[in-house]
Amino acid sequence: MIKQVYDKNSGNAKTVTNEISFYDYLENFCPDLKQLCPEVKYVDKDSIILILNFYTNAIPLWKYYKTRTIDKFPLETSAVIGLFLSKIHAVFSNQNVFNDPELSFLTRDLPFAFTMYKPTPKLLSYIKPGGLKLIQQIQSRGDIMDVLQSTEQMWKVNSIIHGDIKLDNFLVIDDPGMDEGGSTNIKIIDWEMAQYGDFAWDIAGVFQDFIFWWAISMPNEKTAKEMVQKASFPIDKLKPGVSTFWDSYCRNSGLSEQSQTVLLNKVVLFSGLRVLQTAYEISSKLEDIPAIAEVLLGIGKSILRKPKEAAVSLYGIQN
Repeated sequence: MIKQVYDKNSGNAKTVTNEISFYDYLENFCPDLKQLCPEVKYVDKDSIILILNFYTNAIPLWKYYKTRTIDKFPLETSAVIGLFLSKIHAVFSNQNVFNDPELSFLTRDLPFAFTMYKPTPKLLSYIKPGGLKLIQQIQSRGDIMDVLQSTEQMWKVNSIIHGDIKLDNFLVIDDPGMDEGGSTNIKIIDWEMAQYGDFAWDIAGVFQDFIFWWAISMPNEKTAKEMVQKASFPIDKLKPGVSTFWDSYCRNSGLSEQSQTVLLNKVVLFSGLRVLQTAYEISSKLEDIPAIAEVLLGIGKSILRKPKEAAVSLYGIQN
């Protein structure tokens, strides 16, 4: 797997360089965490070339879910993702990492989702009408704007985070001999967006992915209600996957019940932002808001309005 940059002044050059530096740090200082990531075969920092091991028997997490079907959902796979993220956050929430000169390449930027509702002139100059219409829909709801502004204040820099947790960034190395629980051989890939940030953002990425997986399993029907009713991966069937992931993360992090409650509220709110961001990313390439983005927009708003209810109704987690 070769990542090579041809324009050293591009944004891609910056993110690939960031990933190279991150893998280099793992190699020198975090050998245990290195095992959770793909093996680095070759690096050329000057030419910005990164060569990783290509796992021929691996597939992205979303494809793995699809092969298992909803009735054989791989709960052990969800649990190991919780374990892996808890390990990463435990190591990188150590206060020593925040002043480590070896990590000076990491940014502390606030993710785009937190400021999406107040687009810059640069953003407005190139997004398609669909993206603009979606932003306008968000801006038209005062209650949602209030939540967005308060949620932005919840962001804390408390760890190094992956920054772009999603279905595509987990590789599952499947073993036909694995039991019904699913494969536990997973690699976390694409560390281009690694940064100092809030570990709740990574967890929210997993939560959001279950919503996205539900949404993309919906057929393209005339109404949002019909789409939801005919989803091949209904949310009620996906809830055990979310709660298994969450239980694994909390158990391996050693969080108290009180800490779990506080963290869950933040994670659910952040997941609402992630859902809105996904709706925007889909719409920003089109002339209008497509049906799938409309569905995601509605779900995102619902999560932000009633996060405690969403924890139960969408994610199957009791507060």
